[in-house]
Amino acid sequence: MDFERRTLTVRSQLQRGGKELYEDPTKNRRARTIPIPLMCIARLRWQCLRQAAQRAAAWGDWKAGDYVLRPRR
Repeated sequence: MDFERRTLTVRSQLQRGGKELYEDPTKNRRARTIPIPLMCIARLRWQCLRQAAQRAAAWGDWKAGDYVLRPRR
């Protein structure tokens, strides 16, 4: 996610197979860039800060990933 350019680059997708989550390439196997409306930027920045606090509170139990929104397990 590029907050300065207000774009989101999608390189892969998270899929759910039963109770398992797995990363899968996009449909056409190419990255695509999507513009983010200005009204969404503040909320996404807030989510990144919130997630950083959750990561700090989780200590070593945090499963690393490059997702803005963590999926529910």
